[in-house]
Amino acid sequence: MFGNLISHLFVTDIDIAMNFAFSLAQQYWWVVAPFFAFGLFWELWVNYAALDFDERTSATLLEVQLPREYLKSSTAAMDHLLASLYHLHKDVMLYEHYLHGQSQRSYAFEIVGDEGEVRFYIRAPKERTRYVTAEIYAQFAEAEVFEVDEDYAMTRVPVDALTNPRHEWDLWGTEFFLTREDAYP
Repeated sequence: MFGNLISHLFVTDIDIAMNFAFSLAQQYWWVVAPFFAFGLFWELWVNYAALDFDERTSATLLEVQLPREYLKSSTAAMDHLLASLYHLHKDVMLYEHYLHGQSQRSYAFEIVGDEGEVRFYIRAPKERTRYVTAEIYAQFAEAEVFEVDEDYAMTRVPVDALTNPRHEWDLWGTEFFLTREDAYP
């Protein structure tokens, strides 16, 4: 008997609360709607600005050919090269990010096995190509650096490489992320 009374009281309290919430939403939707609309607009704008910035800025693909003696004993030089490129870090101001879509410019270091040869590629922002080339020559004096017109992945790898039933291609790629905060500042 008391169980029915308690469940009846509990259900009616929930019903009252839901009715009150819906009546508030019906009467004052015009107060809340602009905030939701602005949030949606803001998200769309930030994505559009970032895509526009990516299209306006371009990157250069550099092929680096190293002599064979560098391939096994050049870890300190490569460490210095990576450290020097890291120091090009430019903090993007909030208004630059949200209004202009700017983001931290990135570099891509690619190692490609092509017909038994190992090839090194660096994709760098176009405005920093001369600096990257100078740093490569500073660390590897006998290196040869060429600006490549076509992306090797677009010309040599077929579009259906992953879905090709003959499996002529053996592809593998990865991207690394830190699982916790870096130990160094």
